[in-house]
Amino acid sequence: MLVNSLFREMDQMRKNFHSLMSGEDRCSHQEDYPLTNVVEKEDGLIIHSLLPGVNPKDVEITYEDGILTLKGERKEDLDKDATHYLRQERAYGPFEKRLKVRVPVETDSIKAHYQDGVLKVTLKKTEKAKPIQIKIN
Repeated sequence: MLVNSLFREMDQMRKNFHSLMSGEDRCSHQEDYPLTNVVEKEDGLIIHSLLPGVNPKDVEITYEDGILTLKGERKEDLDKDATHYLRQERAYGPFEKRLKVRVPVETDSIKAHYQDGVLKVTLKKTEKAKPIQIKIN
C-alpha cells in the first residue's frame, strides 16, 4: 500500500513538473474527485460527495458486490475556443469514484439526493449487520 502511494506521489510530481515546464498553470486531481465523506451510523452509512457544478442527470450511481460507484462528467461551462486560461484549478471531464462498503446493506433501500452541489447517498445496514447489545445475566 505504501509503495502504491509513493508511485502515485511520484506520478503527480512528474505531472506537476511537466505542467510547469510546458507553461501550463493547471492542477488536476481527477483521481480524488469527487471529494467524499463516509459516515457510519448505527443503522447505516451516509455518503456525502461534493459535486459543485455537476448536473445530477450526468451522475450514475451503482452498487455491486460491496462497491458503490459514482460515475459521471463535469462539463466545462465556457467556450474552449474563446477561452485562454491564465490559471485553471477546476477539473473537467469524466470521473469515477469507487467506494468499498464494508458492511452488508439492503440494496433495495439505497437512496440518493442532490442539493446545493452535494450528493448524499444513504445505505441501510441489514439486520445482521446492525450492532446489538448483549445483557449479562
